[in-house]
Amino acid sequence: MLSYLILLSNVFAYNPTWKELYDTSGWTHSHTVDTDVGNIYVYKKEVDSFPCFQGKATTKIEPKILIEIAADAESATEWSSADLTEAKELSRTKSYVEYYQYLDIPIFSDRYWFARGYFETDGKALLFHWKKLDKGGEHPEFYKEIQEKYPSAEETLINIGGWVFTPEEGMTTIQYLICTHPGGSVPAMLQSVGTEQTLPNNLRDIIIEAKRRTK
Repeated sequence: MLSYLILLSNVFAYNPTWKELYDTSGWTHSHTVDTDVGNIYVYKKEVDSFPCFQGKATTKIEPKILIEIAADAESATEWSSADLTEAKELSRTKSYVEYYQYLDIPIFSDRYWFARGYFETDGKALLFHWKKLDKGGEHPEFYKEIQEKYPSAEETLINIGGWVFTPEEGMTTIQYLICTHPGGSVPAMLQSVGTEQTLPNNLRDIIIEAKRRTK
């Protein structure tokens, strides 16, 4: 019990924000992955002493198509290579969308999250970035339903991230930024390595899906 309380106190000491994550300073190149959709560059930095990551790639697909895919939580169960087994859009306005997703994890407990994703612009760039909805936000009944349906699953403790799509000379630069802690008993080091290694898949997946939709 004591070790668990220490783990929780350490987790909640972290408070990364989207503003800090989106800041261009502090990023260092980790590695480059050569894929069938081109090179994907992986970067990392610490935000409020917490490990965060960024992936970057380029494509000919227009930003408006990419952001439609990024903000479509339900379709991710079909095109994402991650084991997303459930997803539901809970509400949508012109400025944001709220959603739930469930991830099947083979070794550790499954994970789920409730989030609100915001639509923004920064110059020519289109942004879709999200933050965690505590206790399901304005969807307490559905939140309780998920807790009862999956009593052994863990809700992610930290979930800050976003997509940035910037048009540049006939190409689109894609950035995927993420700070996440899965909760449960996953060691911080293992969680960090896992995020860093699987991050390129997210960019590859969205590019492949965008190409499929534009054929």
